[in-house]
Amino acid sequence: MGNGKILKIKMAVKAVLINNLNNWQQIHQTLLNISEDLTQKAGTRAEASGLAKKMDCLETAFMTEFWGFILQRLNDTNKKLQSTEIDLTSVLQLYDSLINLMKSTRNEFDYFEKKTQDLSQLKVYGDKKRTTKRKRQHDELCGSEEAVFNPRENLRVNVFIVIVDNLKTQLEIRRNAYDEVNQKFQV
Repeated sequence: MGNGKILKIKMAVKAVLINNLNNWQQIHQTLLNISEDLTQKAGTRAEASGLAKKMDCLETAFMTEFWGFILQRLNDTNKKLQSTEIDLTSVLQLYDSLINLMKSTRNEFDYFEKKTQDLSQLKVYGDKKRTTKRKRQHDELCGSEEAVFNPRENLRVNVFIVIVDNLKTQLEIRRNAYDEVNQKFQV
């Protein structure tokens, strides 16, 4: 099986899995039921309990909602890119569309947060349990301190924006590669 076909299958599977996570409450309740079912093996009960506990975190629900949105758009675009009838100009337009989506998504943290709270019924972010210390580089000032964010700001700044920016950068790299090919073969 070729890499393109494998990628296509992976994208479709991820999109289906994320769609199924729209049944958040049902999945959570099922995990709780399994964790309390004494007919299940201890390992199965412990795993179900651990997953249910993770689902009790607003951060987990947020990432589920956010990645569902992203993967659905990528999957839809991937289907079009796999078409045998597509030309390079259309490929560039599809990449431009995804890049613009990433640019606009970067400012939509509040939208995803609200949608997440509706999906999961969770309203509060988990407490930051530990702080990570980074070894200073030799050229850093001794007194310079890193910003410490509350859990919401940490998710926004250190996770959400980083993911969106990295996706945008990778899409731009791929778009530029197609643009180079398009320039060479343009009549």
